[in-house]
Amino acid sequence: FSVAIPATVTEIGTGIFYGCSGLRQISVDEANTKYKAIDGCLVDTNAKAIISVAISFSIPTDENVTAIGEYAFAGNEGITSINISGFVTEIADTAFFGTELYQITVDEANTAFKVEEGKLIEIATGTVKATLAD
Repeated sequence: FSVAIPATVTEIGTGIFYGCSGLRQISVDEANTKYKAIDGCLVDTNAKAIISVAISFSIPTDENVTAIGEYAFAGNEGITSINISGFVTEIADTAFFGTELYQITVDEANTAFKVEEGKLIEIATGTVKATLAD
């Protein structure tokens, strides 16, 4: 299925598409000043945060996205790999809740996160943000 966000939408709740593994496309009306669809990602343009993704997505590799929000990928069984761009500096603790990731990569320009022993780790705090599935 696909989702179209109209221009009049100004608030989308956390985890809005939790568990929606069949979400193929997200589109946002160009007149919407709060949200934008970029490469399969629903982005809060003010916060520069991904709030949800379609099954086929790519995290933007520019300053349009600097954060991954609460439950952005949560429960989406179709997502098995993730590449964190060099611009992402914040990832919510619940961003990958309920996902089975088999590959996590972090752009070499990213100074906020690293992958070590199958875990995505916030460098400054040592907080584990995601763990590879068995």
